[in-house]
Amino acid sequence: MLAASSGTLDNMAITNNIALSHGGGIWTNNSGGGGGNWADGWTMTNSIISGNSCTMFGGGIMFAWSHPTVINSTISENTSNWGGGGVFGLESGFTLEETTVSDNASGGGGGGIFVWGPLYGVAPPVIEDCIVSGNETGSNGGGIGLDEDVDATITRTFVVDNHAGEYFGGMVVYGTDATFNNLTISENTSAGGGAIGISEGGHVDLTNSIVWNHSGEYNFGGDGTGSINITYSDIEDGFDGEGNIDADPLFTDVDNGDYSLSADSPCIDAGTADTDGDGEEDITDYNGSAPDMGAFEATMAAPTGFTLYPLETYVTLTWNAVSIDDFNYYIVERSTDVEFADDFVSNALLVNYYEDHDLEYDTEYFYRVYYVAGGSNSEYSDVLSVTLEWMDVDGDQLPTVYALHQNYPNPFNPVTNLSYDLPEDAMVNITVFDMMGRVVRTLVNGQQSAGYKSLQWNATNNSGQPISAGLYIYTIQAGEFNQTKKMVLLK
Repeated sequence: MLAASSGTLDNMAITNNIALSHGGGIWTNNSGGGGGNWADGWTMTNSIISGNSCTMFGGGIMFAWSHPTVINSTISENTSNWGGGGVFGLESGFTLEETTVSDNASGGGGGGIFVWGPLYGVAPPVIEDCIVSGNETGSNGGGIGLDEDVDATITRTFVVDNHAGEYFGGMVVYGTDATFNNLTISENTSAGGGAIGISEGGHVDLTNSIVWNHSGEYNFGGDGTGSINITYSDIEDGFDGEGNIDADPLFTDVDNGDYSLSADSPCIDAGTADTDGDGEEDITDYNGSAPDMGAFEATMAAPTGFTLYPLETYVTLTWNAVSIDDFNYYIVERSTDVEFADDFVSNALLVNYYEDHDLEYDTEYFYRVYYVAGGSNSEYSDVLSVTLEWMDVDGDQLPTVYALHQNYPNPFNPVTNLSYDLPEDAMVNITVFDMMGRVVRTLVNGQQSAGYKSLQWNATNNSGQPISAGLYIYTIQAGEFNQTKKMVLLK
């Protein structure tokens, strides 16, 4: 019980508790949000509220006359005979961020979340970057219920796979205004309508959202006194409004619960940055020409196979090539700061290969790569680091054994690097053969001093002509040392 409370609670596990009423796991009152409360309110992070139950008013959490904040937490498998299987707000607001509300159940009033007002000066509820899934109620609003002047705002949230025994498996709104931006509402079921019910004079503004594949005869409905305004959204069976479409959103993998957008989804870049229609952008962080419809902005995966090869005086970076129709270029970034805040250098490239010769010894450098396609940026690769140490070829810094290293990149097109180690002066021969054993190119044939060696080959034969794609063998003979490796040329 958190009465008139403030502060931060981190890494909490509140499980398997029972209350007669008012919050099976947590009860709080007069804690933040205005309204003459006695404390500033509390914040809970990285926590689990699970398996709790009560006869009414919030199986997991009961908020009363308060506005606490819950971040990056899981509220799951809680039950209430009435009012919010996972969360119940009584004349109260709250903020849920990056939190999952799943598999909760109530006998009535919002299987996952139910908020009842009026708020009497307390800041209204905010739900953003959340997942509301697998919740169930015996009455209306399987996922979320909002009632009487709570004026909630819900943004970038999945409301999927919830169930109501009576009407509207997704959400219900009674006698209040609600603002919904970038929601994915899908696969909710009920005995009646599927997505959103609006009654008792309630009103909903729905923007940049997806409403798709619900049970029941209609997506939206109610008692006839409510209203809904929908813009820049993908609505199954269509809905009048600016920017609305009716097209399969092409979710990535619904069978495994992945409601992100596949690369060819019609919802990508189909939303609006001006969500309230006042002529000013309300969303500034998005990829492409416009925000996407649905809960989360589609991203392009980072280039794979990012590899760094340190040599004596420079480094070579390679990664797997990206093969998509609207590819523009790669960006390799370097910094002496792991956060890439200081001494920052950026290079645009058309090939998946980069050599950095502008380095100082005994300085640690960090590298990452991403690509641009169709004007949008991919995610960053993993960060790689390297420190070139000054090596004197005299004395202890010489190699101790002969070695021929694997070429890089491999496969390659059309240039690759070969490196080898000589612990002593030797007569060196390095030759490339095809798979029939025929000499393609002699790369080295002469006396060399001891040290760490490297060379480049541009996939040409001894006559300077380009060779065909395929598998090739390269060998080294240095004194009595012999070694052979394979490499692949792609075109």
